[in-house]
Amino acid sequence: MPKKQRHWGIFALTFFMFFLSLTLFGGSGISLAVSGVAPVLVLSILFPFCAFNDVTMSAVVGFLCGAMLDGTSANTYCFNTVALLVLTVTASLLAHSVFNRNLKASVILCLLLTIIYFIFNWLLFIAFSLNSSGNLKYFLQLALPSSLYTAVLSTPFYFIFKAFKEKIEKDKN
Repeated sequence: MPKKQRHWGIFALTFFMFFLSLTLFGGSGISLAVSGVAPVLVLSILFPFCAFNDVTMSAVVGFLCGAMLDGTSANTYCFNTVALLVLTVTASLLAHSVFNRNLKASVILCLLLTIIYFIFNWLLFIAFSLNSSGNLKYFLQLALPSSLYTAVLSTPFYFIFKAFKEKIEKDKN
């Protein structure tokens, strides 16, 4: 019986990317905002990760990232935990059965799911506290540009996780 090979280096690099996105780039420290538009860096990493991993692993990582976001955010009431769990499972299922695993499909998937994230955030926390012009301003000046920036920023992570997957597949054979 062949021994299952462990890829500790890939695991460590993946953990390090998620850890930095949630801590250093997540709220304190370095900001990636351009003209007031900031990406949700953890989503830029999560969705390409989900494209190259199975549903169970995606769900676990989404749940843990969401819990970490909720632990550092005020008044989110487990929103990120549930949202990232559902979105990562959705991303994994869509990437494996509907979308191709190429760069364009991965960026579009990230864009669509990030827009869904912002819509649910808006529905639960913002929609009823703003007037119609404030809601429109939220979508046009924050949600859509941030979603686009997040999707574009997922490009290097697509190539990183693709290389990790190829390395693991090569070592299996």
